[in-house]
Amino acid sequence: MSKKSGQDFEPPKEAEKQVKNAWLFDVDGVITDPQEKKVLEEGLFEQIISRLEAGEPVAFNTGRDLGFVQEKVIDELLKRTDKKKLQNLFAVAEKGALWAAFGPDGREKESIDESISVPEEVKNRVRDLVKQKFSDCMFYDETKRTMISIEMNHNGDLEEFSVKREELLEDLKDIFQELGLDGRCIIDSTIISTDIQSVGVGKNLGATRFLEWLESRGITAEKFFCFGDSKSDLAMAEEIHRQGEDVEFVFIGDRKCVVGSRVGFEVICPEDRHGKGTLSFLKNN
Repeated sequence: MSKKSGQDFEPPKEAEKQVKNAWLFDVDGVITDPQEKKVLEEGLFEQIISRLEAGEPVAFNTGRDLGFVQEKVIDELLKRTDKKKLQNLFAVAEKGALWAAFGPDGREKESIDESISVPEEVKNRVRDLVKQKFSDCMFYDETKRTMISIEMNHNGDLEEFSVKREELLEDLKDIFQELGLDGRCIIDSTIISTDIQSVGVGKNLGATRFLEWLESRGITAEKFFCFGDSKSDLAMAEEIHRQGEDVEFVFIGDRKCVVGSRVGFEVICPEDRHGKGTLSFLKNN
């Protein structure tokens, strides 16, 4: 596994090619169900595979660890298609700090940028806080290597989690002040988690990793489609737009989260939410 900063992709092994579309998905709430933490819409696998087989690049961009994406999504794809088809698949985890690409033989190659890891002292303080005060509704995710995630317990109550999270955020602010973390780390909340991450990581960095991987493969796309269910997911499309690409953002979360957002690209809100919304859009596009 690479531990150096920056990209670590294989040099292009094929002539430059242009594809019609490139697809970039958040995972939680877009592919997997945010409460069940697994794919409930089986048709999503078929839709993703059809795009891979057509030679269109597909990427996942998540705050989750790579192991989660592997178990919940990639392993399920492998049950349904030849592993060589995964050469058109790219996965970004922990908001851009880790990423994985697949060779022509289907072998996976992981990379990590350890220079953007949250300090161990912070991890220890937050781990103790969650265990001692909030374990009834949330847990400290031990799978993360470069960031901190405090997640709602499996099958937990969203309303209870939301209330307790406000108290958690106040405690985290105290830790930030005590350890002098302002300007070094930030707090980012989603529907089911609260993340602490180094400044500079985020869904925009994940999108940049995807663009750099495409460049290393000599692939250009006429249009990009990004899928998200949180306002922070907009950063994927914003980064792709900033780099001069044609992009549309498919939002399958609570619409009020993006109402009034001023962006230079189209935002589409399917009628259905989460996995159902993703599936319905893919079936029609």
